[in-house]
Amino acid sequence: HDGDRLELLRPLQADPKADLAPIKAAYLEHVRAKAIANKDKVPPGQAQVLLLHHNLANALWLTDVIGVFADLGWKFAPAADVLASYPKP
Repeated sequence: HDGDRLELLRPLQADPKADLAPIKAAYLEHVRAKAIANKDKVPPGQAQVLLLHHNLANALWLTDVIGVFADLGWKFAPAADVLASYPKP
């Protein structure tokens, strides 16, 4: 969202060395909450595809974002394996 991007850019425009820790913490909590909320929408045993948007927050904190999912017990697999787990039409 443009609003999210602008919220992150505002402190950086004012001070390129601005402390982004509060924004980072809020963003990672948002990612965590969304992951938890969506977990029960998928049948047990069904793999999920994680789509990460190309944005400044993910660029800055990609390792941390992936860590949120790992901390929640998500396992990472090749896309071919995940897609193969989906029922065939």
